[in-house]
Amino acid sequence: MIGETVERKPNAAAQERPKESFRLSITRHLDSLLTLREWLAQTMQSHPSERQKNDLIFHLQLAVQEAAANIILHTALSGSGGEIDVTICIYESAVEIQFIYDGPAFDSTIVAPPDFDGSRTSGFGLFIIQELMDEVEYGRTADHKNFVRLKRFVDERSRKLMIAIEEDVSGATVVQLTAGALDAKTSKAFRDEIKETLQGKKQVVLDLSQTTFVDSSGLGILIACLKKVSATGGDMKLCGLNDQVRALFELVRMHRIFSIYNSRDEAVRAFR
Repeated sequence: MIGETVERKPNAAAQERPKESFRLSITRHLDSLLTLREWLAQTMQSHPSERQKNDLIFHLQLAVQEAAANIILHTALSGSGGEIDVTICIYESAVEIQFIYDGPAFDSTIVAPPDFDGSRTSGFGLFIIQELMDEVEYGRTADHKNFVRLKRFVDERSRKLMIAIEEDVSGATVVQLTAGALDAKTSKAFRDEIKETLQGKKQVVLDLSQTTFVDSSGLGILIACLKKVSATGGDMKLCGLNDQVRALFELVRMHRIFSIYNSRDEAVRAFR
């Protein structure tokens, strides 16, 4: 699940300077959520490059509403006080929203996903955030405060960074994953991008030769991809796993589920 907990300074990973930054402090009351949504909408009017500005604002408002409500309700149980500091950074290719607050750390990994049959109503907030945002991160700042960082790319070229090569090789669709890690942070973006690629495909090879790390979230996405291809009578093979990734597959017995090959040529030939 997206939502790894790390300890670092917020925005330490930013590769570019924001074009504009905006800050707001809100009280820990649910009445503040309307103020937050309105402020976000007004702020985003200053972003001239977004062609679908209304959709972007709506998605950001939904994600920010859920994140802020979760902070307010979660910290209320511990009696934590103080304001919540919110920062919006507008980059050339993305919008980043960050919350900083005092109180107990939030562990998103213990939150079960929602049940869509109505048997459980919890978990929808995190689900909405994960569906609408490209990156979600929870952690602690250097001065021991909590932060939640939400990032949304604003154009399709920026959002599709996971797959560099998609080509037809002897009738098989070969997909090269260029992300160095397929983990809680990147697995959603990979899933969103590859779902159209897999549509109707019968022979798929996923090349992981450039991927050096896979965690449980990554494994879950790979299984979902295999199920999608198998549901239409197709098959998906993996190739190029390094020693560490292959060891993980063997540890959790995934090598019994996937057909794994050393190279893409071997994987493509296996379909013949």
